[in-house]
Amino acid sequence: MATIKDHLLGIPPVTRFFTSVTLITVLFRLLHWISPMEYHFFASQFWYDLEYVLNADTWSEYVWRLLENSKTFYKFFTTFFFPVEGGPFVFMSMYSFYLYSSKLEGRTGKFKGNFPDYLWFILLCGAMLIGVEVVVNYFEEHLMFTQLSEWTGEAYYRKLQACLIYVWLRYLKSSNVDFLGIFRVRSYYLPLCHLALAVVDSRLAVWDAIVGYFVGYIYLCIQSDTLPFYNLIPRVYGRDDPRLNRTLGLATAIDFIPAIFDLGYLKAPRFLYSILGYPYNTSKRSTAFKNAPEPSVKLMDGFSSSFLNRGAENTFRGTGHRLGGASDKKND
Repeated sequence: MATIKDHLLGIPPVTRFFTSVTLITVLFRLLHWISPMEYHFFASQFWYDLEYVLNADTWSEYVWRLLENSKTFYKFFTTFFFPVEGGPFVFMSMYSFYLYSSKLEGRTGKFKGNFPDYLWFILLCGAMLIGVEVVVNYFEEHLMFTQLSEWTGEAYYRKLQACLIYVWLRYLKSSNVDFLGIFRVRSYYLPLCHLALAVVDSRLAVWDAIVGYFVGYIYLCIQSDTLPFYNLIPRVYGRDDPRLNRTLGLATAIDFIPAIFDLGYLKAPRFLYSILGYPYNTSKRSTAFKNAPEPSVKLMDGFSSSFLNRGAENTFRGTGHRLGGASDKKND
């Protein structure tokens, strides 16, 4: 009989870490042991600290101010572990994050259980989410677009959750999912349902959903090696290859084919594999224009693809004779 430990170890590592840390922060916040403000990244504070460092008069003062502000570097990471929802809704948000994260990271998902590649995906999308908020805050504070502040927020956990939903649905567009346990919907339309729920919630929730979808789309553009928005133009990447003629991805009412930016696979850099002590040849980088060869190390069984191919080639190989040919007549 499986124990609780077995169930926990069965959760993919990045998803398990996110779920565990988020649960701890939520419980500590409910007990008033920690304050989210101490661990939250504020884009306005980033610009203030940057200006403070750059206005140093001497190099020694510059280095000192830089070291002084580096003490809050941890906020770039801790800000993603604090859901903004209150009451029972925070656990619904955590479950949604866990659900789609495990589907992406799991062996049947987009990343096929590859720990470094999924971690790189989270780090890259997290950095882009923070970058978007930093740029938007610059327009608010320095270019006096103060009306943006009424629509924008800095709920990074909710933004990352929307990003996971978007990337997952682009991978399995034709699958059916339960939305809030109320009705089943094609995953292709899941962002619309999620956005409709955000409209009911607040304007900040709408902004978080849009930013999350946008960052997920940019990640897919990097993965496929295509230009954002340019890849939405029909037949812009060629006419001969039918894969390159797909833009939005809709084929029929019941079938969704991959769009040009859905193709490819983004592999983590080698240094991340080295840090984690993970075999580097467990996945291959590919784009929309270059298919990836089979990885030489399988995550499931550890056999090399060349070994498996040799067996497949020799099992059902024919002798090269046709029925009714010369060899058959000779035997008769």
